[in-house]
Amino acid sequence: MEFSPDGRQLITGHIDGNLRLWDTMSGSPGPVLRGHTDMVVQVRFSPDGQLIASGGTDSTVRLWDSSLCTLISLYSTSRPVFDVSFSSDGLTLALADSCNKVRLWDGSSNGSSVGQPGHSYSVESVAYLPTGQSVLSGGLDKTVRKWDTLTGALESTHVLTGLSSEVLFVQKLSPDTQQSACCFDETIHLQDLQTGVVELFLEGHTDDIKKVAHSPCGRWIASTSKDGSVRLWDLHNGGQGHVLFETNAEFNAASAFTSTGLRLAVGFIDGTVNIYDTQSKELLTTTTIEDQRVRALAYSPNNLELAIGCQGGVVVFWDRQSDEPGHVLHFGTDAVCCITYSPWKDWLAFGGDDMRVHLCRRCQSESSDMEALWCVVFVVEGVLDWVWDIA
Repeated sequence: MEFSPDGRQLITGHIDGNLRLWDTMSGSPGPVLRGHTDMVVQVRFSPDGQLIASGGTDSTVRLWDSSLCTLISLYSTSRPVFDVSFSSDGLTLALADSCNKVRLWDGSSNGSSVGQPGHSYSVESVAYLPTGQSVLSGGLDKTVRKWDTLTGALESTHVLTGLSSEVLFVQKLSPDTQQSACCFDETIHLQDLQTGVVELFLEGHTDDIKKVAHSPCGRWIASTSKDGSVRLWDLHNGGQGHVLFETNAEFNAASAFTSTGLRLAVGFIDGTVNIYDTQSKELLTTTTIEDQRVRALAYSPNNLELAIGCQGGVVVFWDRQSDEPGHVLHFGTDAVCCITYSPWKDWLAFGGDDMRVHLCRRCQSESSDMEALWCVVFVVEGVLDWVWDIA
């Protein structure tokens, strides 16, 4: 699923082959876009929000008018489609399917081109770079490849060799989109997206890294590891690492930065939530969610509220102007594994072990002298396993 560029619509793809538009202002379901004959794997809005692209296991990519909700064009491949990505001008789509090539499709003229063979196995993901002159692709062969969109030529290859475990994550870090982080085992690799060169290795953990968070300002990375530590890495200082917390006990932690990167929240399985100053590395304040394990954290866009997802099917909201957490949202018994705020602070989504995504809206309480509370307005079902991440 994906939000429209203006945040007013949400598009979701479903296992029955349908797409559905949602009005994020009211939370109401909108039109259903029918056409795929099998599961929809990926949906994308064009940069101007006027088009929707969808790809699925029926081996087709479809282009839709987001206002009229009508099919504009269709492209058939011989393989299931796993990912689609619009160019910055919205005129071309990059496609990832189970062959070893990246396909480019002009939906307006229905013309297409296929790049040179590169991956030795299926291409799982594609992403246009902002210039529109290059496309990145990731495949099951443990490589990230960069392609020239004009000639179809392979420009560079980053091979993740010598892995003793699976790749844990790949994230874009810096605001200028020129750097990404790839993590496996106990090391974080920082890679230049233009050249494909790994510029920095963040080393210090002695066991597999479990979770990573990056600050929106692009300076800080927080990592938690099976070695029982939480580390803060300063990318403006050569990737220097600092241990914020260390223990020999059973360990799992969630973390989240404020939008400024000046504060870092870290939550633990004993219900403790610590707030750190990233400049001084000092512990500023702490609180404990009684009888709960903290699994996910997220700051609101204005940094005044911290959402805390817990093991017991609750989300606790901590107004940072208060000493202790306040409003508690109960929704079940399964763990909350991920939380995200919309750029509009009145919307929030979370997912977890119940294999569903909950969309929440800030609702005014019956008493006018009380602050608005969070309410679940819609539940997205059809996910086939636990929901680990959300955006």
